[in-house]
Amino acid sequence: MTRCNSILTTVALLCLALFATPVSADVHAIVVNEYYTQCDDASTSVQYIELRSIALGNFFRQCASIEIKRTVGGANLFFAKPVFAGKGNAQTFPNNGTFLIGTPAFQAISGVTPDLVIPNGTLNPAGGVIRFAADSGCATNWGTIHEVRYGDQGTAPAPGPNQAANFRTTTFTFSLGDPTPRNFAGATASSWSCIVVPVEPTSWSRIKVQIP
Repeated sequence: MTRCNSILTTVALLCLALFATPVSADVHAIVVNEYYTQCDDASTSVQYIELRSIALGNFFRQCASIEIKRTVGGANLFFAKPVFAGKGNAQTFPNNGTFLIGTPAFQAISGVTPDLVIPNGTLNPAGGVIRFAADSGCATNWGTIHEVRYGDQGTAPAPGPNQAANFRTTTFTFSLGDPTPRNFAGATASSWSCIVVPVEPTSWSRIKVQIP
């Protein structure tokens, strides 16, 4: 029953967010828009989470937090409050703007600088929980704004190698597709590879062929 209530609360808040006006909006119309857990070679160092504003009038409230767990009810693997460190509490989070949370390995291979850095390998590819919330410190304490239970922890899909899970505002569900990370400054990358291309070994026969 508690889980159902949590899901209904989240859906209600998201529905409210879609129709929110600049006067009524705050921080509650921001969703987990995309997540990526493993590269094309199935390594887990290159990872990211993208947050997106889906209504006008949202702000980078310093009461907002991000929480990552391996299991529902388990210990935090990562927690940050404020999640929007470096932004002003009254600074506008524009509609369809994105805020990128990524690993150092993601930055190194994609060239895109995350707005917030998480340790390499934080997201387990088998499943986990990503919770965006505003539990305390806000004028309105929104509690859980968007919680994603993916893979073996819920109904959201666990992305395979070089796949991203993308949020659909029309259905409030995730579907698997290509990675499209974008930070708040607008920097983006559409492709990369972690697979090392083998160097062709030099053989004696090849050397002899090259000798005039």
